[in-house]
Amino acid sequence: MLKKPNKTPYANFKLYYAAIRTRYVEDYMAECGYYRLLSYVNERSEIEKQCKNGRPLFVDSGAFSAATRGIEISVDDYIDWLNKWSKPMEKFCCWDTIPVGDIDPKDSARDTWSNYLYMYERVNEPEKLVYCYHNGEPIEYLHKAIEFGCKRIALGGIAKATTPVRKAFFDSVRETLEAHPEIDVHAFGMTEIGLLQEYRFINSGDSTTWLWALKFSEAQFNAIPKVYFSDVNTSKKNHVNNITDEQYFGIEDELREFGYEVEDLYGNGDGNRNREVWQVIYWQQKFFAVNGGYYVDSKECSD
Repeated sequence: MLKKPNKTPYANFKLYYAAIRTRYVEDYMAECGYYRLLSYVNERSEIEKQCKNGRPLFVDSGAFSAATRGIEISVDDYIDWLNKWSKPMEKFCCWDTIPVGDIDPKDSARDTWSNYLYMYERVNEPEKLVYCYHNGEPIEYLHKAIEFGCKRIALGGIAKATTPVRKAFFDSVRETLEAHPEIDVHAFGMTEIGLLQEYRFINSGDSTTWLWALKFSEAQFNAIPKVYFSDVNTSKKNHVNNITDEQYFGIEDELREFGYEVEDLYGNGDGNRNREVWQVIYWQQKFFAVNGGYYVDSKECSD
C-alpha cells in the first residue's frame, strides 16, 4: 500500500535533492516544499513541467555533463530558455567552464566570469543568476564577483573530490566569504555533513546521494546503514529478512515514527515508491545535524 508519512521533517539547512526519480516522489517533494536542483542539460523537460506548476527550483546549467558527453550548448539558447521559464525558478546557475582534463583553471575562471557577465546583461531576472567559482581557480575571480555585487555564489569542482581536497578549497575561500554573510553560498555536489558543520558560510548543498540506495532496492536507516528490500536475491546478508533482531527492531522504530511498517518498504511497486519517500525523509532528518530542524504534522494517506 502506498503511504505518505504522518509527519514531515524539515532541516534548517537548505538541502537540495538533485536528479529525478518517479512522479510519486516528485509530487511528494513538491507537496512538502523540499528544495530541488535540476539540470538544464539532463532534465530540461522535467524543469519545464515543474515550472508550469509554479514550483521554485534551483536550475544548474549542466555544463559539466555537456562537456563530458561532448554536447555543444549555445549560451544564447540557454538564455532564451531561461527567459521563457525562469519566473517560478528560485535561482539558476550561469553557464560555467569547469577545470577538468586539460582545461587550465585560469581559462575556466576567465570563461565562466565572461559568461556570467554576458548572461547578467541578458536574462530577465539577473538577481536569480548564480556565479560559480571552481576549486583551483585564481581567487581574484571570487573577489571580482563580490566586488561586482554577486549575491549568489556556488562553489564547484568538488563533487568527486576527497574530503582533504574539499577542506583545502573551503579554507582558501573561508575568510573572503565569512566577511560577506549576505551572500547565498551553495556547494555543488557536496552534502558532507562534517564539512558543512565546520564551514558555516555555506548555506546550501546538493547531491544525488539520496538516490544511491534506491538503485539497489535498499533504504538507509540509523539502525543499519542500508537494508535490502527486494523480493529477489533474498539471501543477501543485508536483506530485511536476514538482519539481526536488534537491527530489525531499530528500523521498525524509525519507520513507525512516521506511520510506516517494515513491510510497506518491501518488494517492488508500492514498496519501491515508499522507499523513495523514506529516503527523502531520512535525508531531511540526517541534515538536522547541520543546523537543527523541525517537524510538521501531516495526514497519512493511501492511494
